[in-house]
Amino acid sequence: MIACLEKQGHSSEAIKLFYLMRHTGVEPNQFIFSSVVSAAAESGDLLYGENIHACIFKFGFESDVSVSNALIRMYIKNGCVDDGYRVFETMTWPDLVSWNTLLSGFQDYGYSDQDQMFSARCLSKDLGQILMIIGFAQTEKEEKPIKFLNSMQQEGVRPNEFTVTG
Repeated sequence: MIACLEKQGHSSEAIKLFYLMRHTGVEPNQFIFSSVVSAAAESGDLLYGENIHACIFKFGFESDVSVSNALIRMYIKNGCVDDGYRVFETMTWPDLVSWNTLLSGFQDYGYSDQDQMFSARCLSKDLGQILMIIGFAQTEKEEKPIKFLNSMQQEGVRPNEFTVTG
């Protein structure tokens, strides 16, 4: 029900239903948490998101990939890129959604320089560089991805089908 409300754009109703469920003793699962965190992201109310994050810890769902991805998105959408990054750092196995959400947030908030991202230790060289080329190709003029690809080759990274396609 929370997911349905959230998908229909009724974020505040989804959040209210979550708190009503908690008040009546219903224990949330990873699906409820993912949906209500997404609703908090859409509502733009960081306080709700932080309170829900505390519940996620209380119930032990902080290691669930879907929940973590929703948290990363919620923090970044509210301008808290560092908090989103901290959630990302705790993930054992971030998936493509995790990487994409984080990198999109970095680009949106001006972390588009590769040195900033690598100094933040958030990217493995191979995957990070491939994703950066794709990101640059989608958002920048053609010189930046080509320049970045050249710098990768100077560092000894060999192009593959992903870097060339990006």
